[in-house]
Parts: sequence; structure tokens; C-alpha cells
Amino acid sequence: MPIYGLSTEIARDIYTFDTLTAVGISESVEVRGTNLTFINIVTGGSVTWEIQCSLDGTNWASIDTAKTKSAGTHADFYTGRVTRYVRIEVTSINIGYTLSVTLGAS
Repeated sequence: MPIYGLSTEIARDIYTFDTLTAVGISESVEVRGTNLTFINIVTGGSVTWEIQCSLDGTNWASIDTAKTKSAGTHADFYTGRVTRYVRIEVTSINIGYTLSVTLGAS
């Protein structure tokens, strides 16, 4: 599995998760760095999700409170967060709505 963040190649610092269309958990990605930026694109209407982190890939915790956002492009910025893995958990979404998340780590 590739590790994203602190690379001399910018493409190695950016990861786009699979588009989420139902309640559930995304794939996890391994990151290196303490600054995390998330660009979140919501289509269709309001979607609720949490950004989760883990130090071991087994035990997960939310990095922030759950977010409910309407259709549009939204950004979240976290600095000084030490984590090894990141994933997204969708907790509320209607049929036909989507959430696309791109992560930048440094």
C-alpha cells in the first residue's frame, strides 16, 4: 500500500478515496505527515460523514465531529495531527447522493 505525505513528488501527497454512495466506511489510506487537508464534494443533497484516524489500522477514532454538508465543495484543514491511517465513514446519505473526498498530506 502506498504512503501519502512528505514526498518530494506532489502526486504522492494526494489521494482520492473511492466515491461514497451509501452508509459505510471507505478504504483506509496510510499517511505520513501532521498536516491534513480534505476537499469534499457532495452531490444531490445533505450528507453526514466523519473523518477517522488510526495509529495501528485497527482502532479508529474521529479526528473531528461529524459533518453534515449540503451539495457543493467543502474543505477541512487539520494541523499537528499525528496519525498513520485515515478513512471516511458516511453515517447518513440518501439514494442518489454522493460524497467524493480527496486528501492532501504533508
